[in-house]
Amino acid sequence: DEGLRHIARMLETNKTLSELSLTQNKIGDLGFQDLMTVLAEKNRTLRVLSLEWNLFGTTESFQALNNMLH
Repeated sequence: DEGLRHIARMLETNKTLSELSLTQNKIGDLGFQDLMTVLAEKNRTLRVLSLEWNLFGTTESFQALNNMLH
């Protein structure tokens, strides 16, 4: 999750990255929620995000995903 926080901070200002694969990175709920917040509020360029086979799965994480998608 700590590594994902660094990626999320980078995505706050990055305006060119359009695809990101984070498959099998042991991402937990806290890191996932941080990433969803940044994508919902600050990043408009990322179009493809792969998150298969990670560890997140709480109700709060899926609410963060729902908020990001809206």
